[in-house]
Amino acid sequence: DLPCAISTSICLNLETICSAPNPRLAMFSSSCWGQFSQINRYKKSRQVTAVRRSAHDLKSVCAQFGAIRASEIARTMEAELPDLEAVKAVMPALKDSVENAATAIQQVQDELAAGNRSGRSAA
Repeated sequence: DLPCAISTSICLNLETICSAPNPRLAMFSSSCWGQFSQINRYKKSRQVTAVRRSAHDLKSVCAQFGAIRASEIARTMEAELPDLEAVKAVMPALKDSVENAATAIQQVQDELAAGNRSGRSAA
């Protein structure tokens, strides 16, 4: 079963392209959590422009890896939310979606690693 937190087509693409665990997959989680932390820090220090810039970066990373829900929330944060109170209101949903996507990407990594191990032991 493919994890629902990431796009099925992206997930299949990752499985097809990667014959072994890919370091870019490992970077996904740290990159997303880094951007999420920056958004939170900028929100607390009331830096609206910096929040929008970090949301833009998070949107791009999430979209690249098929984390559609997280990307959509970040896009909304970047372009549509009128103020920091609105940003604060969507932070829990953003956190949940990043967490779900990171878990799904980890699942893909684990499956790739298991497949790679079983392929070597069969040879």
